[in-house]
Amino acid sequence: MEEQKLPDENQLLALTQPSIELSGLRLTDIIDITLLQELQDAFASCHGVASLIFSSTGEPITEASNFSQFCSILRSTERGRVNCMRSDSRLARRVARGVPVIASCQNFHEILDGAVPIIIGGQHIATWAIGQVLTAPLDEGRVRQYAHEIGADEDELVSASKKLISMPRPRFEKLVELMRIIAEDLSLLGLQNLQQAQELAERKRLEEELKKSEERYRLLIENSVVCYGILQDGRVRYANLTTERLFGYSREEMQSEAFNFLEALFPPDVRETVIRNLSRRAAGEELPDYELRMWNKNHEPIYVLVRNRAIEYEGRPAWEIQLVDITERKRAEERMNQYVEELERFNRLAVNRELRMIELKREVNELCERLGEEPRYDLKFADDMDIKDKG
Repeated sequence: MEEQKLPDENQLLALTQPSIELSGLRLTDIIDITLLQELQDAFASCHGVASLIFSSTGEPITEASNFSQFCSILRSTERGRVNCMRSDSRLARRVARGVPVIASCQNFHEILDGAVPIIIGGQHIATWAIGQVLTAPLDEGRVRQYAHEIGADEDELVSASKKLISMPRPRFEKLVELMRIIAEDLSLLGLQNLQQAQELAERKRLEEELKKSEERYRLLIENSVVCYGILQDGRVRYANLTTERLFGYSREEMQSEAFNFLEALFPPDVRETVIRNLSRRAAGEELPDYELRMWNKNHEPIYVLVRNRAIEYEGRPAWEIQLVDITERKRAEERMNQYVEELERFNRLAVNRELRMIELKREVNELCERLGEEPRYDLKFADDMDIKDKG
């Protein structure tokens, strides 16, 4: 999976201004659409349901996953599409109360849909829905009547209705509960991205304040939420309070002659990267901000967004280092990756188990035939699938 992407700097700054209402925030402003699509696709594939993430007003955000032929036909006509979008909006309004919702489709009450809210900063900004699951067979006459109403082919819609997946309501309820848990982690990831945007905006504000007043800048740096330090001649010459809190060293420890910042703050496998990037900066090469893994006094991992630049400190060359703590965001991303991998693994196991059950039933039927008895299992559907595969 690709690394989580953030909007450009101007968009991040705009999102954190006091005048911006969170109610106008879009999910894709703070969570990469690729991550949303991959998670949705994996969930739908593993559990045999259709899935879609849409805005709080019912507008699709992702591409639909695992949509049935039946619902695709309904949405292929203008009137059918309007009716389905009205159903989506109704579901979104109900889930806007902040709790999961399970409801019947407005067009066919036998079809079950479910949805959970995605909430950022206390605001409902998106809805994750699954559905197109049958709890009872559809009446053919009603299907034909509805096809006529929306201008769809009646025979085609009837045929597609017989291919809808059936599922007991208790199992569907468990799927909605699992989806709620994953949606909470999505909400946490979005909140972490928003907090990072605020920290980046704070850093930008500090840089602008430097142009106005060096003294004011020093005071802001001291109390900034961003880690700020100055390196010179292989030593830490200055570190603010946030740096103390993040890494667990006092400033007296960090600024002592015996303190080796490279060994104390960086795991062995990233030290070469740090040295190489400092050398490239020293050579005048412009580098974008980059992510790096560090560790604290207890050798616990910390992930940071790094910016460094060459400056003069007390009349001699030095390095200004700024670090934004992104540890919680990285952990949220890792949990998202684990969910996708687990869903894919579950899908593979489920398919293999089903194939083995079919094979065992075939062996039982063969034994029955040898004993002169009727086969116990109807495997016509499996034989038809074999014929299609060979064809």
